[in-house]
Amino acid sequence: MSQTIPLFPTFNEDAKSDVFKLEEYVFTYKRDDEIIELIQESDDTGLRTEAALSDETGYWNPDEYPLCVNRKIRIIKAAHLFSTGEPSPDALYAIACHDATIGLALKWYSAESNQCGAIPIGTITNTTRNTEFTINYNFDKASIRGEIFFKIILYIYRSGKPNDYERHFANTPGTVLGEIDTFAVRIDGNGSFFPIYEIDKPGEPLWDVKCTWTDAASDPFSDCVSIFINKAHKNYKYLNREDARNFNTQLFSEIMSSAICVIVETLRSEENSLSSLENAQEGSVAQAVSYFREKLDWNIKSSQLTSRSVRLFFEEKFKKL
Repeated sequence: MSQTIPLFPTFNEDAKSDVFKLEEYVFTYKRDDEIIELIQESDDTGLRTEAALSDETGYWNPDEYPLCVNRKIRIIKAAHLFSTGEPSPDALYAIACHDATIGLALKWYSAESNQCGAIPIGTITNTTRNTEFTINYNFDKASIRGEIFFKIILYIYRSGKPNDYERHFANTPGTVLGEIDTFAVRIDGNGSFFPIYEIDKPGEPLWDVKCTWTDAASDPFSDCVSIFINKAHKNYKYLNREDARNFNTQLFSEIMSSAICVIVETLRSEENSLSSLENAQEGSVAQAVSYFREKLDWNIKSSQLTSRSVRLFFEEKFKKL
């Protein structure tokens, strides 16, 4: 593995707590003029480094609603990032000359969406202190999928005029001086949401589930598993979450539970099915089922235990609907 050696001073993580106060990312979407915060499911403690998104109301998925990313960053004392203009122990973490301007930006990329971008956050100088910046960015609906990686970076925004003690600092606008932290969020697959679609097929059942994978250890969960709700059925009104008068939470919970049990039992019926959970690829069907077992604590040792675990989970999940 190659290693990059910078030719100029870059950001030292030891200076993070002295310079910045970082709040956690907040992910929201808007439905019926209401801003709803998505749950970040993660085992990490403290400031998260990765999470999967879920909606306790069961509405959100990235194909139907935009995703809004929010985060607040406070600059406590930016002077630690700048030279004093002369050799000094106070310049231990300096990454720019005394009169340069450092930019702060959010970079993101999604390999599965084949997209990337950069969002300017603000600028800081030697005298910046107790200044708060807010990241507020919207991803259009149906524009992203899979895992999104976020990085907060520092870069030269405006050149300074280095003296003889500052020639070793980067000073070209756009030069990246390092990253403050990284974060990854999965917005589909891996248990983040269940792929529910509405269809219009008279004469067909109220609901159905399709499992079309050929290799559970590698085929994407979001591409190979589909739960269908039939709008043409006479009892659709009980599953229409926009119909507050008729929507039946218990029926919806039972259908979701049954559909997920079908998915788990379909995988179980395959040869060496459970062994595929141990070597599953990211976002695959097997990894999703592994997520159900390990993260949601579902007991999938038998059909009966699976049914009980899943029904208890969905009754709790949808009790607020």
